[in-house]
Amino acid sequence: MVLVSGIVLIVGGAVNNYSTEEQIVGTWIDGKPLYQRTYEAVMPSAGVLVTLSADIIVRDISGYVDNSGVNQIPIGSYFASNNFVQVYIDNTNHVINGVNQGYPSKPCYITIQYTKTTD
Repeated sequence: MVLVSGIVLIVGGAVNNYSTEEQIVGTWIDGKPLYQRTYEAVMPSAGVLVTLSADIIVRDISGYVDNSGVNQIPIGSYFASNNFVQVYIDNTNHVINGVNQGYPSKPCYITIQYTKTTD
């Protein structure tokens, strides 16, 4: 941050630091810490990708499936020939489920931002 003639200028921008370890990346709208973690998994044709702790409330999810380095298919994508990739949170069972058509057994990288009920 730089002060120029009474005007504050923000120098640089947000830094994305992806990690498989939990890290605090900000504050949620209710004032609780916002955590982020990236999971690596193998994309099933349908089923559980990741089991989460029961105290997590997922606020945002993003990611992609790596098609052997050829393409990075974003989650929630639909392609021609009925190829698609979907990932969703099952808050009842505290898991991230994946459904895909056309990209079985490929590496999947899912990043979630979340708060905790224990904070």
